Amino acid sequence: MAVKTSCSATVWQSHGLGRSAPCSRAGSVTRDGKHYCKQHDPEAIAAKADARKAAFDAEQSERRRVWRLNAATPDL
Repeated sequence: MAVKTSCSATVWQSHGLGRSAPCSRAGSVTRDGKHYCKQHDPEAIAAKADARKAAFDAEQSERRRVWRLNAATPDL
């Protein structure tokens, strides 16, 4: 029988004054010898952050391109 391990991440509780507790979910992924649930998996977190940053950078470059075009053309 396989032993179920819980997630190693620490989460903030919504009640209490700045208290934290271990995540109550079962660990489904092992990274560097620690078990993580799918929500707290460090690689998944990094992949989501990279995707958000890429989307933000694309949006900002489009805004900069439009700003440069508007700044370069005289008002008609």
